[in-house]
Amino acid sequence: DCVARGIIQLRDGCASVLLTNFGNAIQHVAKDTAIAFLHSFTAATDLCGLTSAPPASGSTDDVGAAVSINRSLSSGERQIIQDLIRDFSECFSTSSKVRRTQIVKHRIITDEQTRPVHQNPYRVSPKEREVIKGQVQEMLEDDVIQPSNSPWASPVVLVRKKDNTLRFCVDYRKLNSVTKRDVYPLPRIDDTLDRLRHARYFSSLDLKSGYWQIEVDERDREKTAFVTPDGLYEFKALPFGLCCAPATFQRMMDSVLSGLKWQSCLVYLDDVVVFSATFEQHIERLRSVLHAIQSAGLTIKPEKCQFGYEKLRFLGHVISAEGVGPDPDKTAAVARFPKPRDKKEVRRFLGLCAYYRRFIENFSKIAEPLTRLTKEEESFVWHKEQERAFEELKNRLQ
Repeated sequence: DCVARGIIQLRDGCASVLLTNFGNAIQHVAKDTAIAFLHSFTAATDLCGLTSAPPASGSTDDVGAAVSINRSLSSGERQIIQDLIRDFSECFSTSSKVRRTQIVKHRIITDEQTRPVHQNPYRVSPKEREVIKGQVQEMLEDDVIQPSNSPWASPVVLVRKKDNTLRFCVDYRKLNSVTKRDVYPLPRIDDTLDRLRHARYFSSLDLKSGYWQIEVDERDREKTAFVTPDGLYEFKALPFGLCCAPATFQRMMDSVLSGLKWQSCLVYLDDVVVFSATFEQHIERLRSVLHAIQSAGLTIKPEKCQFGYEKLRFLGHVISAEGVGPDPDKTAAVARFPKPRDKKEVRRFLGLCAYYRRFIENFSKIAEPLTRLTKEEESFVWHKEQERAFEELKNRLQ
């Protein structure tokens, strides 16, 4: 049970296999221990028929113009990548439409005794009501939602983004409180980044509206119902805000890229990075990953794709042949962070810094005065030792 089922590629008769220890005790594997059985095959079933939606829209020319290909590559290498994108143009979309995979459907498991939770819509301004109405209409047109007669109802909230536009969200906190948790793990970011050593070429792929490419199981759609000033609707596609959504999505991606993850690519939710030591190997791995994504009926957003780069941003880091470093845009946010005025702001600052603790020697020791300040029994008093720790952490990330 410690070896996941999947498809692997043999290289000179050898293959890498990841073992998982689900217990708390150290496990020793003796030399020559049989840990898995391999079965060879010569052909795989094409899974394209599993998608319930038509191919993603957008002409090949539109897709080719939207993606980013490293300009430092030779013209021949760039042409090879363009031809590869053309071969898999079906899984790219420049419109709002996405395909729906049938590999998995999201379940929302609640106890049979659980009574449906329902809330009234939150009060909104006339302008916000128009925003909600417009978002609902777009989701109806894209077949993401449908009118509902559900006894469940969660309210809509609008969250202001950095560009001052409003993001449509549903407050599923009450639903989540009665939902059985799915503890499928997300990859550890440090483990993920460690796999990129010795790689020289990188390509990034980003799924378009990733959650919406997974259907909510018909039995559970009524639980996703949300109420607006103009009516009640429920999701056909997986919405943001459900407590088990990340687990469902990561499990689906791990299944789609089984045999390729860790060896040819890395995947964290809807972000995929393909890596290799040589350009020829990179094209081979890209082809395998794109074939897996296309066969699963998934859709990629070309505007967020980068191909054949020697340096990329991934999970808040910059990855390159020289190694892994913090993203300068993120560390700039640390440098601009104002002096905390309460415990909540201290926790925010420590959270930003802790994400890059691997780059800060003796992080725990440096941060200790600030960490101590967040404890419940401590009063919030900003002394010189907190100021020194605050400035030291900022300096270490510059």
